Amino acid sequence: MCGFAGLWFKDISSEINMNNLLNQVESCIKNRGPDSGDKWITKDQNFGMIHRRLEIVGLGEDGRQPIQSSTGRFIMSFNGEIYNFRELKIELDKLTKNYFKGSSDSKVLIESFAYWGIEKTLKKIEGMFAISIWDQKEKELFLIRDRFGEKPLYYGEIYNNKKKCLVFGSDIG
Repeated sequence: MCGFAGLWFKDISSEINMNNLLNQVESCIKNRGPDSGDKWITKDQNFGMIHRRLEIVGLGEDGRQPIQSSTGRFIMSFNGEIYNFRELKIELDKLTKNYFKGSSDSKVLIESFAYWGIEKTLKKIEGMFAISIWDQKEKELFLIRDRFGEKPLYYGEIYNNKKKCLVFGSDIG
């Protein structure tokens, strides 16, 4: 089972070392994905997410997360499975003339969000999932669960050095 977590500081501060903080968070979710892990951090160091991976679907580099859309706008980590990702890939390929490479469910999912947008993609996908998506253009975070809530998704606020931080993840750690 994969796992992800992230931190979003509303107040940017040079005191924040996002890389160190995410390393601490990773130690709490490492058991969720022993095969690989990676992180993504904004240039201003106020947002970051980490992902631990258990390779089942989308093996190899194509399924590594956090994953960025080919447009560069969206960054995503998710836990779960998109049952109809092959059909979505075929539909996207026809509409976009194969503008993106890759065929893992995570790659198809992030490109669906980039092409159709959040709402339309959510109406199309079938599966069990918890998703975190960072929109670099709008500086917005979307936390999404499947319709039945099969995959857990937790969030809350904490204070670190008197800085308010939104913490989220697929495990309560």
